[in-house]
Amino acid sequence: MRVRGAVAGSQQHSRVRVVQCHARRSRPTSNPGGGLIISPGGNPQQGRAPSGGPGLILPGQAGPGGRSGAQRLMLPNDRPASPGPAAPGAPPGDRPLPNRYRPPPGFMDGAPDAGAPAGPALSDDEMISKLRSRAGHWFQLAKIIPALNAKGYDSTTLDELTGITPLEQNLWLVASTVYDSLAASAEAAEAPGLLQHFEAGGESLLYHFRFLPAERRVDAAQHIAANDLSAAECEVLARAMKEWDRRPGERQGFRNTAPDCLAFKYMRDAIECRFAEDAYAKLDQAAAVAASDGARARVAAARREIEEAEAAKAGGSSALSSNIMLTLLRLSPDELGVRPLPQLSDLGVATADDLAAAPSASQEGAFGTFTISASAGAGTAPHKWVALPQWKALSLARRPAALPVPDCSRNAAVVAASQCKSDDDKKRMVGPGLLVVDAHVEGELDPRAYYLAPAGERGALQLVDGAAAAARGGGVAAAVLFLARPPARENVAATTSELLQV
Repeated sequence: MRVRGAVAGSQQHSRVRVVQCHARRSRPTSNPGGGLIISPGGNPQQGRAPSGGPGLILPGQAGPGGRSGAQRLMLPNDRPASPGPAAPGAPPGDRPLPNRYRPPPGFMDGAPDAGAPAGPALSDDEMISKLRSRAGHWFQLAKIIPALNAKGYDSTTLDELTGITPLEQNLWLVASTVYDSLAASAEAAEAPGLLQHFEAGGESLLYHFRFLPAERRVDAAQHIAANDLSAAECEVLARAMKEWDRRPGERQGFRNTAPDCLAFKYMRDAIECRFAEDAYAKLDQAAAVAASDGARARVAAARREIEEAEAAKAGGSSALSSNIMLTLLRLSPDELGVRPLPQLSDLGVATADDLAAAPSASQEGAFGTFTISASAGAGTAPHKWVALPQWKALSLARRPAALPVPDCSRNAAVVAASQCKSDDDKKRMVGPGLLVVDAHVEGELDPRAYYLAPAGERGALQLVDGAAAAARGGGVAAAVLFLARPPARENVAATTSELLQV
């Protein structure tokens, strides 16, 4: 059947737009849904969905490809929906992508606690009313606070509505985590009445154990319940258990239990006491709570040490007084890093024989104690000594010695070796110096180094370079290490690079 109609506008004096609609009831084989297909242009559809151009598919008409079932509104230029999971014959390219959502880890690990109050399931007014009336134990009410915080109620607002201060809210929240760890522990389940001990006022007792692992919280809770500790005593116990962890080298004999941890803390407090009466009181506390034989032995040994010290002071056998403190100084490595050197005559005066007769000193011990060699007999003339820092060049020397230079600017060899090219360079050389050499020379001469070689009739030592010494022959007396200069007056201190002039 073919129907042709015209649709006119609803307002007068408006432009009339005519739309030709062709409707055709499709055959059962091609359009089982029996829908109505409307397309612009007036061309009847031959029992198939419009291809390419825009179209409108009314409910009841089959979807693309002749499939029937749930239909949807086809918008212009909209692609047909790809086959869903219920279409096993869909090609791989048309299958839907997998869902990217993944639940967080542990989302389905544990079942909800049937005994816990369903705070989030209550309305805001009901949860606020429970907090205001404190209808429940503190660890049950603590579960309502995060639910209200998620809905925009901060700690200050809850304080105004319920009278529970922010400090108490934090106390409940932190202590509830400790309580939940105790409830989940198998050891706590085997101890009857352990959790009931913390139902009333337990938040102030468990709050201090927030930093302990779960297995140690059970041991602490059992000690608290057995001895009915107060909040202040629980704080001392928590500190004692943390102190036991921090001092592995001092806890010999004490086991990792709450009583032994307390005994260990009391024993250390006794050692640090200035008066014997206070120390004995702490040791009595340690002996009362110690649970192992090793802990009792350590406490008894500490008591004997204090008694012996008190007896020594009372008998007058010691000339020392505990009221005066001995000053202790810990030296740094650079304060000990010095090496003594024998000082000879001035450069240009000392001879090779003087250098050969110079004694040597060896160092040993933690403080670098030096010993003069026995070859320097009593008949030899006394030598002067000078101590210089243990620079690398000096520490590697076998037989170091020092030769004073009265004025470096007046010694031509020193000025030439220092490469002074201007008057300012010569002014910086004004003043004394100390030429440090090593009398142990072996191997070939280095043309880039300086040496001391005898010259003249007296054989006085002179400064020569390696090339000149090799050309002269006759050997050298020592290898020059560096020329040390005293600190400059205009500067705070001379640097090492300024001291190494040669």
